[in-house]
Amino acid sequence: MARSKHDHAVMLRINRHIKAANERLPNGTVAEKLESAWSANVREREVDAASSVDLVGRDSDHYFAGRRATSLVGDAIGGSKAAKIVTAAGGQLVNLGYDGLKLISEAQEKLSGSPGFMRSDKRLPAAPVGGTRWFTRGEKDAFGDESSSHSALALCRYD
Repeated sequence: MARSKHDHAVMLRINRHIKAANERLPNGTVAEKLESAWSANVREREVDAASSVDLVGRDSDHYFAGRRATSLVGDAIGGSKAAKIVTAAGGQLVNLGYDGLKLISEAQEKLSGSPGFMRSDKRLPAAPVGGTRWFTRGEKDAFGDESSSHSALALCRYD
C-alpha cells in the first residue's frame, strides 16, 4: 500500500480507534473490540456534513467492515486460513455490489435532487464511492485475528 499522506491519516485514525477499543474493553473478545472500534469510527463520521464526506473516515469505515466480516465469519465457518480466504473473496463481491448500489444512489440523487437511498443519515451528504483498497487491507489484517480470543486487537500496519 502506498504511503501517501492520506493513507497515513487513515492508518492513524484506525489505530486510534483500535487502541481506544483495547483500553475500553481490556477483557473483551477481538470481535467485541472490532465492533467497538468500528462503531466509534461511524459515530465520528456522523458528526456533521464535513466529516460525513471525509475520505479518511470513509476508508477507515471500509477497513473495519472488511476486517470484522473476515474475522468473524471466517472464524464462524471453521477459523482456518481457507475459511478466511473464502470469506474475504465473498467480501470483495459484496463490496463491489455496495459500490454499484452507491453509484446508482448518487445518480438518483443528482437527477431527483433528493437524498440518495444509500445515505445512512438523510441529513448528511454521503462520501463518494471508494475505499476498496482499505476494505482489502482490513481483510488481510483479519487473518491475524481470532474473533473469540480475549487478546488485544492488533494495530493496522503498512506492508
